[in-house]
Parts: sequence; structure tokens; C-alpha cells
Amino acid sequence: MWAQALGFLLALVVVATAGAKSVGAEEPDCPPGTVVKGKAPPDGRKQWCEDAAGVQQGPTIAWDAEGNVRVRARFSNGVMDGPIASFHADGAIAEEGAFAADRREGVFRAFYADGKPYFEQSWRAGKPAGRWVQWYPNGQMQFEEHYEGGEKDGAAAAWYENGQVQSRGGFHRGKLHGEWTGWRQDGSKARVAEYADGELKSEQDFPPE
Repeated sequence: MWAQALGFLLALVVVATAGAKSVGAEEPDCPPGTVVKGKAPPDGRKQWCEDAAGVQQGPTIAWDAEGNVRVRARFSNGVMDGPIASFHADGAIAEEGAFAADRREGVFRAFYADGKPYFEQSWRAGKPAGRWVQWYPNGQMQFEEHYEGGEKDGAAAAWYENGQVQSRGGFHRGKLHGEWTGWRQDGSKARVAEYADGELKSEQDFPPE
């Protein structure tokens, strides 16, 4: 479980470390009845806490090759449980959220290296639920979708990086539903289509002016 979670989070972290300032090594603050395992920089890259039965409990810390903290997470009875965060090389937050019994729970947020928001996702019991939003590096919203029970459900929209709407429509239980309209980057209408539970009922294309 740990290896999968760590790999996922580190994949979202900006990996460039040239000129990065090391934040130094530290031991996780292990709960009573547990001991520190693993090694901190410069001898290792990960430390965690284990109880007498060898089960992971409490905080875990992971570092990059330069000694910068890249991931902080918490475990309970061997599975991720509690807040988790990954960091850019300068210590700024890259992604933050929480797990409950090894499943994502609540809002996850990610940020570009300059601190601007990258995405915001809502989760319930390990499944997408609620509003998902993503932004371009310039701060312009890229898309907005809604989920229910792990499936896209409700209004959805996407934008070009210049702010022009790219498409608007909706989903029902994970399938395209209702009217969808698409626009070109110059704002001219490109296509209108009507769907019913994923089945295309009608469509009309508009040639460039």
C-alpha cells in the first residue's frame, strides 16, 4: 500500500531539484508503543513507525535525493489513514488531502510550483464525488465536472487557455446526456449534439466563418 501511495504522490511533485534548499532530515514522531524504521538522509530516503507486530502505525516521511521532505503521511494498522501531503523541492505544498481506511476522503488539492492551484477534487469512500476542477498554469480554469458514486454526473464544462469556453454539456451516471455545445478557440460555434444516456440522438456541425 505504501509503495503505491508514495509512487503516486511523488509522480505529482516537481522533480527538478537544481538549486533546491535542503530542509534537513528529521525523525517521525512515532506514537507510544512503536519504533522508527528506515533511514533518513543521507543514509536513506524514507522513515516510518512500526508496532511490536511489525505493523505500520503513525507518521511516515519520505525525502528526495537532496534531502528535501517530499511526502508526509499517516498510517493506522498498516493502511493509510489521516492527512497526506506532498511537497515541491522548495517545501511548498504540491498536493494535500486525507485518507480514511486506505481510501481517499474529502477534498484533495494540488498546486503548481509557483503556488497557483492545479486541481481540486472531492472524494467519498475512495470514489470521486462532487466537484472536480482543474486550472491551467496561467490561472485560467481548464475544466469543471461533477461526480456521484465515482461516475461523472451533472453539468460539465471546459475552457481553452485563453478563457474561451471549449464545451458545455452534462453527464448522467457516467454517460454523455443532454445537449452538448462546442466552440472553437476564436469563440465561433463548432458543434451542437444531443445525447440520451450516452447515445447520440442528433448533431449539427458549424463550418468556420
